[in-house]
Formats: sequence, structure tokens, C-alpha cells
Amino acid sequence: MRTAWILIGSVSFVLAACSSSSADDSSTSTSTQATLVTVATTITPTTTTVPPTTTTTEPPPALTEEAHVTLRSLGPVVLGMTVDEAATASGLTMTGALNPEISDNCYYVTAGPTMKGVSFMVFDDLIVRIEIDEPSVVTTRSGAGIGSTKDELLSFYPDNIEETNEAVIEGEAMGFVPNDESDATYRIFFELDDDGVVVRYRVGIKPAVDFIEGCL
Repeated sequence: MRTAWILIGSVSFVLAACSSSSADDSSTSTSTQATLVTVATTITPTTTTVPPTTTTTEPPPALTEEAHVTLRSLGPVVLGMTVDEAATASGLTMTGALNPEISDNCYYVTAGPTMKGVSFMVFDDLIVRIEIDEPSVVTTRSGAGIGSTKDELLSFYPDNIEETNEAVIEGEAMGFVPNDESDATYRIFFELDDDGVVVRYRVGIKPAVDFIEGCL
């Protein structure tokens, strides 16, 4: 009988131990799950930052109203260039086209909206003359331009200016005649009003610069 009680007691102890172990395992599992949930909720999601889109800005035009007229050019636009070459050099759009009803080899182009009062004569596909009309503020390198007086022209070019009334339809004109033989075919003609003030002028290569009525 005593042996039976010992066996019963041993079994009870084992069952109790197993029950306690199972409870501990359940508690550990529940604790682990809680820890995982806590960690998951505290992780900051990784975000990918897209760099801002950069825009390419156009370079400023090379030809502006601050450019100066010389015997051979206006700023970067040189007499003898094609229209495409002038557009590339100036950084501006050249607008104009040949009109066969007016001429089969002569027409005018203008440069962008920025070069007010400036036009380029194209003859046989080359720019051969540049005309500066009001309200342009473009001047020669010496400072002559629209609004200059006859006396100022004489002071700007004391050895190279002369009357060239044949360069205009009517009225008075003054012409800059270069000294250098290499520039012999180039001229600048200034048209004056009745008060002796420059109202327009042109620079170009002969014979185009001599055409009184332009392409007409």
C-alpha cells in the first residue's frame, strides 16, 4: 500500500512539473509576440528621396543693344555671314524670307524681339548690310548713333567723314570713308534730318550699302 502512494505521488509531481513547464512556455511565447509587435511598430519605414528636377537655362544672347557697329560688324554678327551663322553667333532668332515679288536675291531679316530698329540685308544668301533705324539705341564704337548731330559726327571722325548726299533719296547724309585699303569696299552712311540730327544709318559692303532704296 505504501508503495502505491509513492507511485501516485511521483506521478502527481511529474504532471505538476509538466503543467508548470507548459504554462512557462505559453507565457514566454506570449511575451515574445508582444515584443515583436512593439519592435514592428517602432521601425521607421525607409523612404527614397527623389532629387529635384533641374532645368537647363538658355545662355543669354550674344547680341544686345549694347553691341557696337563697326565697319564690318554689329557685335558678333559679321558682314558676309549667312543667316544661320548670324543666328548662331547672336544667339537670337533671325526672322525674314525672300519675297520673289520684290527681289529674287535680296531680302531683310530681323533679330529676335530684342534688337529694335535693327535689320539685316541679305543679298545672294549673305548678310551684306546692317540698318539702324529709330528707336534703336545701338551706336558705333566711337559713339555715333541716332540722335547724334552733324557736328558730333565731325568730331567723332575728323579725318574720315564727308558729305554723301547721294546715299539718300533726299536730304543730307554723311559718310564714313575708311583709310585702310583693306576696308575700301566698306562704308557707314548717316542720314540727317533738317536740323542736322542723325535719324538712321547703315553699314555695309559695296555695292549693297549704296542701294538708296534697299532691296527695291
